[in-house]
Amino acid sequence: MNKIQKKEDFMIYVEKRLEHWAKWFKGGNHPGLGFRSETIEYVLMTVGIMIKSTGVKPLPFDEDAEEIEALVTEMASYNSKIAAALRIYYFDRRKSRDRAYAIQLSATQFNHYVNMAKQWLAGRLSGYRNN
Repeated sequence: MNKIQKKEDFMIYVEKRLEHWAKWFKGGNHPGLGFRSETIEYVLMTVGIMIKSTGVKPLPFDEDAEEIEALVTEMASYNSKIAAALRIYYFDRRKSRDRAYAIQLSATQFNHYVNMAKQWLAGRLSGYRNN
């Protein structure tokens, strides 16, 4: 396998990690600080009763998604526009042009920033894999 093939395979790996990250966080799997996502009224209307539990319900955790989130947060400390473009690309379902406009970029700049973010993540993730 030549170096170009390995790089393409690694970028497919990065893309899958980003898609997993987006799916995890879009699914509402982010820390809720221990609060229910439904109001007491909603639970009473739908279930009819409310049972107070004494046990602590652990927050959902996905190590792979959390790793990408940590890296994107780190990326934002270096360049917030690139991180914002990546987040909007994966979390916002509007047209590319509308997503770019949301952070005051042209569609071309937006796509360039997303590609730069992916390359940055690829560099960071390849460093982890080599250690």
